[in-house]
Amino acid sequence: MLAPYIVQQQAPKQLSQMLNREVVLSDVAINPFTLAVSLDNFAIKEADGTPFVGFHQLSFEYQFW
Repeated sequence: MLAPYIVQQQAPKQLSQMLNREVVLSDVAINPFTLAVSLDNFAIKEADGTPFVGFHQLSFEYQFW
């Protein structure tokens, strides 16, 4: 599936530009059957490179209705 690759490549770039801070995201997994999303090693850094906020893994499921 192409969506996780696009999110993994584009989300850090777009968020970095919007926040004026470095954003890191190492892996994205999306299960189209269960609508589960998993983000690994996400971090937003201060302007000087020190950690601002982040997490090792965030998993959630979404529903349309």
